[in-house]
Amino acid sequence: MAKLKEQWYVLEEPEPVVFAKAFASDDVVLEVRAWTPGFTWFTLYSNLPRLVKEALDESGIQIPYPQRVVWFATPLRRRRALRSVLRTSRSPMLASAMLYVFFVILKQ
Repeated sequence: MAKLKEQWYVLEEPEPVVFAKAFASDDVVLEVRAWTPGFTWFTLYSNLPRLVKEALDESGIQIPYPQRVVWFATPLRRRRALRSVLRTSRSPMLASAMLYVFFVILKQ
């Protein structure tokens, strides 16, 4: 809220409010309400995501990216898949990146 109060275009009365609107498995939805004169509403609207991100960063709150675990119904055929990766890749750099991903998947 301090970030909102610092902005010249946000009105002091009524005060800005921030609250958690919903909790889900991968996210927390925050609702931010701040009041501004009509001619500056777009400035507030466009700056709000940046202000929220800056406030979270200053508070040491990180936003993690969702992670998924992929399970295969049948085991992968390692030899055939490995040959396929090497054959389809034209670039050595791309082949090494693809192999890295391939082996990371196989380790899990």
